[in-house]
Amino acid sequence: MAGKIKVGVLGATGIVGQKFVKLLERNPWFRLEVVAASEKSVGKVYGEAIRGSGENFSDEIKELEVKPLNPKAFRDEDVDI
Repeated sequence: MAGKIKVGVLGATGIVGQKFVKLLERNPWFRLEVVAASEKSVGKVYGEAIRGSGENFSDEIKELEVKPLNPKAFRDEDVDI
């Protein structure tokens, strides 16, 4: 494998979405490229969108911009999965 597989998470600000983000953050085969959520979170950085959730993420993850819940966001970022 040449590099990590680029992935995204739909519903990333919800409880289950945050768990997926946490699992992907530490995974040696995947690189989280896109987090997508409802309109109230779109445009915020991930760390701001989940403020108060109790989860701790790396600065790299917290700085991801939350994208809208549509396939275009994933195509624009050239995500594999």
